[in-house]
Amino acid sequence: MTGKEFLKQIRDINITIIALQREIENINTLLTNTTIRPKEVDVQTSIKPDPMADKIIQKVEYEDKLVSFFNEQLKLKTIALTLIDKLDKQEDKSILMLRYINCMTFKEIMDAMDYSQSGVNKRLREAEKAFNALYVSI
Repeated sequence: MTGKEFLKQIRDINITIIALQREIENINTLLTNTTIRPKEVDVQTSIKPDPMADKIIQKVEYEDKLVSFFNEQLKLKTIALTLIDKLDKQEDKSILMLRYINCMTFKEIMDAMDYSQSGVNKRLREAEKAFNALYVSI
């Protein structure tokens, strides 16, 4: 695995965490906005599965996955931050932090660092190369 692939892994986990958080929010909304209507009991029909129970189970499973992803992300970010801190150039540190630790888009980085898109691309490539040199040495 290269240094860039390692950093991309952190970013991918963050995207997964955000997606899981949204799903949990959607389930919470569904669970809190549902009204239960009383129904007549018909002894002749079979009992249908409770969709609310299924959603609660799904929510618990997502929350467990979320904790697992948070733990993995923490471990990877700790390694990444240690290596980023060892870089010589402050610009390299900043752009890697913005892109991979804070998961900012190119547009957000352009605005934050006052660079053009080609400037961000160039700086990011240089920073990834410097990071990779440190990463392959561990």
